[in-house]
Amino acid sequence: MSADYTTWGWVHLIGGIVLALAGFSLFTGRLWARIVGVITAMVSAITNVAYLSAYPIRSAIMIALDILIIWALTVTARR
Repeated sequence: MSADYTTWGWVHLIGGIVLALAGFSLFTGRLWARIVGVITAMVSAITNVAYLSAYPIRSAIMIALDILIIWALTVTARR
């Protein structure tokens, strides 16, 4: 199986731009930015579950941070 590094680079570049835009949009309270943030944190948590046997402390800390991020993005503040 061969890897096309140009395509892989473009995927990471576009993904990074989308995540940066979502991060800036969180300050304006955009719903789509919260959804992107929750999905990204979920993917990160699932990925870190796969690495628990290799890096147990780091993975456990990252899973805890991902849960905290998901909580922070889904809790609505009362005004």
